[in-house]
Parts: sequence; C-alpha cells; structure tokens
Amino acid sequence: FLNNAVNVTNSQTYMDTYLSDDLLLGRGNGTIATADGQNNISWISSDIGRLIDDRWVFYGVMLFNNTHSESLSLLNNSIGLSKNTAGNEPQYIWLLE
Repeated sequence: FLNNAVNVTNSQTYMDTYLSDDLLLGRGNGTIATADGQNNISWISSDIGRLIDDRWVFYGVMLFNNTHSESLSLLNNSIGLSKNTAGNEPQYIWLLE
C-alpha cells in the first residue's frame, strides 16, 4: 500500500556486489504501478545490505522520476529512504520533504 490508500506493485531489479560475507552494495531500478496497471512511476536506488540473523536487510536511497498519474503524484521527483528484508516481508519507503 502506498500512503495507506493506494494498492501498488513494485517491480524491481537489483545488481548486488559482495563487499564481504555479510555486506552487499546494491544498485537497482524499477517501477511502481497501481493495481489496475494504468498508472506508474519509475525509480532508481542505491542500497547497502547486511546479513542479520541469516536474512539480508537492505537500507537504501531512492530517486523517483516524474509521473502524470494523479494517484502517484506525491512521488514526483522525490527522494525516499527504504528498508527491505529478503523474503516475503513488506518494503518500507519514507519520503523526504
């Protein structure tokens, strides 16, 4: 859910580089789209991943592009901080103002 109101899908691709056995550097890009697929916004990110309790946890910075979608307009040209845990955990994104 985006802003606790809009159901979205985040399609993403990452390329990770091992810095050590328990530290990764990731760069990614993707698209957030509304459930009906009619509205979307693309993004790029850089992340650091740490192995915590046998699970990878990633902290990153995201840059959103511009969209003409009214439902996703709050993301226009914004920067977000993200936290993502490998597996079926939700991804959290906090927008900077």
